[in-house]
Amino acid sequence: MAPIKIRMSINGYSEVRDSTMAKVAVITRTKNRIIMLSRAARSVAAQTYRDFVWVVVNDGGDQTEVDRLVDLYRGSIPEIVVVHHEVNRGMEAASNSGIQASQSEYIVIHDDDDTWEPTFLERTAAFLDADSKIPFGGVITAITHVDEEMTDNEVVIRARKPWHPTHAAYPTGAVQLADLCVINQFAPIAFLFRRSAYEELGGYDESLPVLGDWEFNLRFLARHDIAALPEFLANYHHRPASTNSYGNSVLAGHLSHVSYDAILRNRIIRHGDEDRYRLVAKLVASGRSTLQIKSHASGVVDLANRLLAYLVPAARKAKSLKRAIQRKAQPILANLRR
Repeated sequence: MAPIKIRMSINGYSEVRDSTMAKVAVITRTKNRIIMLSRAARSVAAQTYRDFVWVVVNDGGDQTEVDRLVDLYRGSIPEIVVVHHEVNRGMEAASNSGIQASQSEYIVIHDDDDTWEPTFLERTAAFLDADSKIPFGGVITAITHVDEEMTDNEVVIRARKPWHPTHAAYPTGAVQLADLCVINQFAPIAFLFRRSAYEELGGYDESLPVLGDWEFNLRFLARHDIAALPEFLANYHHRPASTNSYGNSVLAGHLSHVSYDAILRNRIIRHGDEDRYRLVAKLVASGRSTLQIKSHASGVVDLANRLLAYLVPAARKAKSLKRAIQRKAQPILANLRR
């Protein structure tokens, strides 16, 4: 297709590039995490599906460093657009900037610290392209939880396991709105969605420093269904030991997440008569109680498991001790019987 000139506001960010109409816009948000951004670039470049544009949003970080890295991948990624925010504007503003700086039918957020399996775009784009009796607005894949640790100049993976929402199972077939109102059901790295749905919703809420993806997902699912594929094609990376810029927002900013979980739920309930929250307000209110019940039940199960982990070995030791005593006592008892 003919190139489309991307025009961006001078206030707050810079960069003007030509862009063709790609099928998928891959948005990567980053700030001074060049090791992570390099890994994200390799993840994007390895995709078997090639009809996409990679939009890198540098949210107030070093511009020269980002440009230098991106230039290394211009030959292996079909198209690249770079957006530089002169100051940090937050994750959701970065998402909106990247989306507005691109033209595409589908959108996905690939943060700088997460990765994909090579067929993620191929599988998810094909699903949304296929004719369906249910007009899904988006699709997610199963997620692998990756525990890792930062060293001076590299990331070391410690463990991998299937990821699922807290106190819940991974969605089957499609995401349940009632479940999403309890707790977020998926990470952005796993979610490909239609631009038309994004535009209908008015984008991400830039007033939220965290949990903006959950708020967006709630509004999205209130209007459009989201399919859930069983393949593990998205990798959600966690660095529990990192508290600096290389930490996860969900971990390094744990207290912020706890506070904003309450703030967001309160706001949705207060504004339940507005169109954006009308369908989810009551479910979000009851979802908090459900989460507390599940958390309590999980705590009881954890306590029981810990007790069993202690009692079973203790019982075995007691049984072994009893046998040892019996063995030593047998000669003494035999002598007494004489």
